[in-house]
Amino acid sequence: MIGCLILLLFLCVTVPLLAAVVNNISKPSKVPHLNGNTSSQIDNAPFPYQNPRLPKHIVPLFYIMKLNIQFDKLITDGQVNITLHVTKPTNFIVFHHVLIDIQLVNIYQSRLPTIKPIRIDGKQYNSSLQMFYIKLSSNLAVHTNYTLSIKFTSKVFTDRLKGLYLNNYTDIHGRHRHLAITQFESVFARLAFPCFDEPGFKTPYKIYIARPKNFHVLSNMPTITERSLTSQIVEAEFATTPPLSSYLIAYVIGNLAHLEIKSNSNITLRIWCSPNMLNYTKLAINHAKIVVAQFENLFHMKLNSSKLDMVLAPNYLSGGMENWGLITYPESSAIYMPVENQQRQTVISTVTHEIAHQWFGNIVTIKWWNELWVKEGFATLMEFVSEYKLTTMKQAMASFFQSNHLAALKEDSFFASHALSMPISTLEKIKANYDSIEYAKGACILQMLLFFLGEKTFLQGTEHYLYKWKSKTASNLDLWKSFDKVRKYMLSENPISATMILHYKDSKELIIIYN
Repeated sequence: MIGCLILLLFLCVTVPLLAAVVNNISKPSKVPHLNGNTSSQIDNAPFPYQNPRLPKHIVPLFYIMKLNIQFDKLITDGQVNITLHVTKPTNFIVFHHVLIDIQLVNIYQSRLPTIKPIRIDGKQYNSSLQMFYIKLSSNLAVHTNYTLSIKFTSKVFTDRLKGLYLNNYTDIHGRHRHLAITQFESVFARLAFPCFDEPGFKTPYKIYIARPKNFHVLSNMPTITERSLTSQIVEAEFATTPPLSSYLIAYVIGNLAHLEIKSNSNITLRIWCSPNMLNYTKLAINHAKIVVAQFENLFHMKLNSSKLDMVLAPNYLSGGMENWGLITYPESSAIYMPVENQQRQTVISTVTHEIAHQWFGNIVTIKWWNELWVKEGFATLMEFVSEYKLTTMKQAMASFFQSNHLAALKEDSFFASHALSMPISTLEKIKANYDSIEYAKGACILQMLLFFLGEKTFLQGTEHYLYKWKSKTASNLDLWKSFDKVRKYMLSENPISATMILHYKDSKELIIIYN
């Protein structure tokens, strides 16, 4: 009896103790959360750079990019060498990438590439900022160029229409074909290669792309040469681009059919699509020839490229993308089957809009996404200008009223409406900025300015703006200064300046006048 009591007492004391130990062992220890907005720590250390914008004292000057697209693995093996210029002492470098495996990072002084690379003391990644941080052992010298060399592997996506992603189509023989195509605007170049992914960083690119030999490849510039890497892999070398922002880089790999014509200024114009759709692309390519000639004459500035490709994809995120020399469209925006006139107008408007961007957005680029309305408003306005040059003012005004004026008024009627230009500091705000305010209202404001200044003054101001900021980035204030500068030589009797009118552009209550 006494033995039983002792045993019972022992169990009452030890069992709870054992349970507590087991319970404690089974609970996982807390670790830093690396996803979403909580990604401020990696490897238990605070991320040392918290600004959502990249620093301005490290400026990319030139990219050399070698990519090997592997359809069987749905990856890109790549290396990018970025020449950087340092404008003040710094012991770190920050750049963008998302869902990329960074395999090797080195930094050299550009004039001494054979010397041992600068020692890197630490590397960290922040998924919220989508930034990779490199801590150096010493400060980089001011007013000196360095080469940042990165080997990486990125994905060919099948679950999103961003970065480099896979399209599928059926050819005329009923066989399933693959097409890889890029969509980098606004912040998706960083899905394909490590880069300084902000529009204010505008620099030339030298691009090499390897792919299976049975696939064709296109990029922003003409192909210079091709060479075999293996019996099955061919690498294309492309001409160096003019200074471009990362969102305007593009490449397409696939088996597509094409039509080809020459512009009036001897630019090669080609349209590419799946073979069974080729006969329905004649309207798009013929209209491209018309508007290239129109805009070259209106702005007295030739399109600075020897070729302009247009590629149609079955699955595409937007109505079109104005990549320099390689415009991409969904098939629905550029295919015309002569059944109803409405689709004809869609093709004409879309082609006009994207080609207008070759000047507004490409030749002159916005500094930051808060001024998205400048390039989108201008491209939309040029749809109107092109139409009334080809038809009548009455018809063009009716189209513009239906497509833009009503859309702008409707968007402005919502409580969530916003000013044309507003502060943008997060990725979410950049993506949310693509709405009717930027496109339709932006175009309406510019149309008001066109009628106020008169067509001659407006186009001369536009020409001044394009030539002054060619191959550079500019703000909307630079545009208004060009209008005012030209107006002073036009001896206009109206004392109100364009700058005075657009001083109110930051107000949500700016009224659109339809006359």
